[in-house]
Amino acid sequence: LHTLFPYTTLFRSMAAGQIYAEQHVPQLSQSASHPDFLKISDWQFRNITTMAVESPFIAKWMAQNNLKRYAVIGIQNDWGQSSVKNFSEEAATLGNEVVDTEFFNPGNRDFRSILTKVARSKPDAIVLFMFYEEAASFLQQRTQMNVQTVVYGGSPLYERSEEHTSELQSPS
Repeated sequence: LHTLFPYTTLFRSMAAGQIYAEQHVPQLSQSASHPDFLKISDWQFRNITTMAVESPFIAKWMAQNNLKRYAVIGIQNDWGQSSVKNFSEEAATLGNEVVDTEFFNPGNRDFRSILTKVARSKPDAIVLFMFYEEAASFLQQRTQMNVQTVVYGGSPLYERSEEHTSELQSPS
């Protein structure tokens, strides 16, 4: 019996991948954007881009908007680390500067210390590699602290809600 077992998170998809591969069960993920997901086996598939593509695109997009100095904030996991790495490498290739890089633990909802540190580095823009729930808290605290720096982010931040849409630049 061959069945697709889609998970909605990268972490579950990556963890389950070896098990599915051993049993020759195809795994289709709509959310596993980590570049290594397809390296697990020939039984892993996805129908989205990876952060190896999207992160450099965001760096190019920010450069096209004449932004040169970036503060990068990422979730402390494989996905966040690879997203930050791909973005930072492309920013450097374009001759731009990452003036601050901050990571936070999954589930964190208090970004005030990160915002304070980032504001001191005086970036032209902040780029977020996190998920919508964390970004909502980040943007609320940014407003409360009156940090005026423009914020960019990738597709994981896209949500059809209008609540914070005006505060976030996203390619989605």
